[in-house]
Amino acid sequence: MRVRSNFVMLRQHLTEEVSKGGILLTDQRPIPVGTIIKVGPAVKDLSEGDVICFAEHSGHHIQVEDKAYYITEEEHILAVLGKEEA
Repeated sequence: MRVRSNFVMLRQHLTEEVSKGGILLTDQRPIPVGTIIKVGPAVKDLSEGDVICFAEHSGHHIQVEDKAYYITEEEHILAVLGKEEA
């Protein structure tokens, strides 16, 4: 699988806030975080394994072989938080 141009493919980290009583808290929306899986050839400052936060509603959800991924442009990456631990 390849990613084109200045796009990155990532695996989004899904987090949910749940109260002690088991109620899903939806009024607090954290900035989306994910780990980069693939980078396009025009991407300069990111690499596979980078843990990043990205702009909400900036890309597309896709499903490949029963795995969920998110594709967005490099310009929508807000920060690099570190590298994924092996």
